[in-house]
Amino acid sequence: AGLNLCNTAESAIHQPKFFNYLGINSARMGDYPKAFEYLQRSLDLTYETNDLNLRSLVWNNIGSIYRLQSEMPKALEYYSKALVIARQQNNNKATSLSLHNIGTAYALLGEYVDALEYFLRCETLQQYDNKDDKTYSDTLNSIGNIYEKLLNYDKALEYYKKSIAIRQLYNDFYLQADSLHNIGIIYQVKGDYDQAYEYYRQSLQLRESIGDKKGVSLSLNGLGQILTILGNTEEAVDYHMRSIAIAEATHNKIDKVYFLINLSETLIKQSDITGAFEYLYLALSIAEELEIPVQIREIYHTLSEAYKLDGNTEQALEYFIRFHNMDKEIFSTVNSQKIQSLQTLHQVEQTRQETEIYRLKNVELAAALTNLEEANARLTILN
Repeated sequence: AGLNLCNTAESAIHQPKFFNYLGINSARMGDYPKAFEYLQRSLDLTYETNDLNLRSLVWNNIGSIYRLQSEMPKALEYYSKALVIARQQNNNKATSLSLHNIGTAYALLGEYVDALEYFLRCETLQQYDNKDDKTYSDTLNSIGNIYEKLLNYDKALEYYKKSIAIRQLYNDFYLQADSLHNIGIIYQVKGDYDQAYEYYRQSLQLRESIGDKKGVSLSLNGLGQILTILGNTEEAVDYHMRSIAIAEATHNKIDKVYFLINLSETLIKQSDITGAFEYLYLALSIAEELEIPVQIREIYHTLSEAYKLDGNTEQALEYFIRFHNMDKEIFSTVNSQKIQSLQTLHQVEQTRQETEIYRLKNVELAAALTNLEEANARLTILN
């Protein structure tokens, strides 16, 4: 019915917006082929209506679908096209959107320095036009994430706190809880466990109030880790068991493995080696089923430590060797991924250069057109 309304609409101006809307909805439902179809129709119509601002938005949306499918060169190609038009239109909001999207794509490629460059450019643009906007808080949070990846925890903390200050203005409790949890992580890695505990506690309280089950499990796990470090292992076990129960109820196997490992480490600290073995082997069976090498590696290492404490040096050595071999395997995989990433970045750089050439050609054509119009005007006056 919506399509018929669109086709019979009096003004064609609304049609490209309508198809863009349909494309976004299809993408949210995971139907990417349909999303591409609708967005392409929207894009085609922008050439008829000459709506350049909408064209920039549609290109961003197409780029985001490519990003969701891990096709980063194509994502960056469309983000770059969107950025060129947004700049030409002096549309700061659209420019900041494109900059943020490019930063996100680079972050997913593991190129954190490049990601930081685009996020910071986005921040500079947004802080004058929409300093109290939710999108500005997202940019600040993204910058915090990048600084965390770069191990600059002081800067990460600075940006996470800036982000939550804005999120609190809008009563967006999901995002506030996310920011509180991120701040807790930073204090934990910095060794300030009292502050980490407080921020995890606040995130838990907020997540429980809004029924965010996954978020609750993450906060419980964070609190369990801090309590283990502080020596309160009894309460830590309770928090870990609650986080595991939520992961089971929500069928979240990846988080369950992570929570089981942390529970096992707490039990080892309690000298409950038998209990630790039970949960470690359960975690291992799930991790092997899901084929998660990083978690399997961590389980091998914890099993090695547990067997050493249990006095079984033969098993301790066996799992240490497995851990060491997994280390080499992961290192090899990371190298392969790095090579693939470099190849992707080469494609991205080519796309950026082509986009810049296209932009310069447009500038040259515009200048030539202006000169021609001025010449025609002078001829008219002379005539």
